[in-house]
Amino acid sequence: MAESLRAAADETRLRLLRLLVVGSPLCVCEMAESLHVPHYTISRQLNTLRRAGLVESRREGTYVFYSIAKSPAAVLLQPVFRQLSDANGNDPILADDASRLRRIVQVRDSQARLTAYCEVVEPASDGRVRPRRRRRAVAAGQERG
Repeated sequence: MAESLRAAADETRLRLLRLLVVGSPLCVCEMAESLHVPHYTISRQLNTLRRAGLVESRREGTYVFYSIAKSPAAVLLQPVFRQLSDANGNDPILADDASRLRRIVQVRDSQARLTAYCEVVEPASDGRVRPRRRRRAVAAGQERG
């Protein structure tokens, strides 16, 4: 339990846990875009949370999706993460994270599951999400043009 509390004490890891309570499961690219943090930082922090038993991962092809674990420590701390989620209006950083996550989920869902979110969008320097220019999303069975 002490290791789980230490893992949750970092600001970035706490922000990740808050995102996972609200929008689970999420892939690394979605969390990186939501928090405006590089992918390698997200991966490193998720690894710490996974070792502490707070998150679990599931692989789908080349993507790894993370969600809150069902371990005793995660179950015990989940009300705290949920409270952070409910109180995000009081913290501008958490409110911005939540707003960006809502936009990302809208884009992901609007793609009608043609391909993964990470393949069709790229982060913009101003924080907005824009279509990736190098690849086009195609439905299964269609030829690439």
